[in-house]
Amino acid sequence: LPPAPARRVERASLTAEAQLAAGDFDGAERSLADAGDSARASYLRGRVAEARGRTEDAVGHYRTAAQVPSQRVRATARLGALALEAGNETEAIGLLEPLLPDAATDAEIVSTLARAYLEADRGDDAARIVTAALTARPDALDLQLTKAEIDLARGDSAGALAVMQQVISRAEQSARAQAMLGEAARREGQTTLATEAFDRALGLDARQPLALLGKVYLALDAAEPTEADAALTRAREQGAVGRALATVLEGRVQVAQGLGARAARTLARSVRRTRDAALLTDYGWALAQSEDDRGAIRQFERAIEIDAGLVEAYLGLALSRTRRGDLGGASQAIGEAEGLVQRRSLGARYEARLLAARGRVLYENGSFDEAEAKAREALAKDATCAAAHYVLAIVADARGGSPVEHLRAALGARAPLPEVMGQLVLFDGRADDVCDLARRYLEAAPRGLDARDARSTARRCR
Repeated sequence: LPPAPARRVERASLTAEAQLAAGDFDGAERSLADAGDSARASYLRGRVAEARGRTEDAVGHYRTAAQVPSQRVRATARLGALALEAGNETEAIGLLEPLLPDAATDAEIVSTLARAYLEADRGDDAARIVTAALTARPDALDLQLTKAEIDLARGDSAGALAVMQQVISRAEQSARAQAMLGEAARREGQTTLATEAFDRALGLDARQPLALLGKVYLALDAAEPTEADAALTRAREQGAVGRALATVLEGRVQVAQGLGARAARTLARSVRRTRDAALLTDYGWALAQSEDDRGAIRQFERAIEIDAGLVEAYLGLALSRTRRGDLGGASQAIGEAEGLVQRRSLGARYEARLLAARGRVLYENGSFDEAEAKAREALAKDATCAAAHYVLAIVADARGGSPVEHLRAALGARAPLPEVMGQLVLFDGRADDVCDLARRYLEAAPRGLDARDARSTARRCR
């Protein structure tokens, strides 16, 4: 038998490891006081320091432990994970890649390295190592979660949702898993499931970044700019967004607010080399709001080339093509959007927007009765559909009537386009709010169709 002090040191390390597994960090810290200076004890002290948020201390302990072969793999795995958390995917890859030949089925190493590959835009490498590991360990939860993460990164939200629904019963207490379920559901248009999953994730970990961001995106998807702004503020307060992402999200909130040209300026730098189809779609909508339909069409088409499953991209494309006179192209885009809405059962709000889009095409074709019928059918599904109210307005004007009632209804509905304000400046020029409408329209669409009249009104308001 080893001497009594050696047995005591070994027993202390074993006890500390068990306490860590149970989440008893205080107990683990007390036990480690008797665990000596072994590499194993250094690793365990690193785990305690990491759990308590003392990252620098944790890194020091892990580096010490990694110098000894028996602890090298798991200590380096934690160093790689901490580097990735700090936003240094290059360092994480440099730490973890050398371990892969001897740890090709280690769930922690493979999943962390795969996430680092995703951050480095190396999706094929991420898929390769996870697929190989899953072949050997098909039931490994971490690997399945990482596969879902890769599916999301590649735009396969249906595949990610299928994986998450299969494994979530084994990961109900995992904030990461709940957040990933929520994100996959959100992208598939399953708003209720997404909301519930994000709420569960935040109940488990109030700082869970994917869930915090998911709440922002849910509000944006619902065209609720006030909620989106509040969710973005919360995400910032919890440290879930860096400066670059915060700028992107601020631009997306501005799109939801209908700020057009201002939103386009906020997003312009972020979209130059992006492969984020949703971001390109929002940028397209910013340009469409500013009435730069040629530029908007380019962005919507870029988005669809990357991800052909974005309903918003097709709806934006339909609007801009309609305003450019490409009615056949607009109808084709509406048809693509309709297929997605039906497949995903996106509900009355999207069905109303489809009907309104068809109504606008019919109006441009001179079929005023059919256009009105489509608009009224849309409003029967969703009375807050601003696009449907706008179709009724332009039909009323074409028939020689006043569009003001319908324009006012559009202005008070969900996410009206700035063109509504421009038309109100023209047709309701004596209204008390005409100066404000002119100012807001010019901010959103300084080169828009009604900008000249809005400037004349704005000058008279000084």
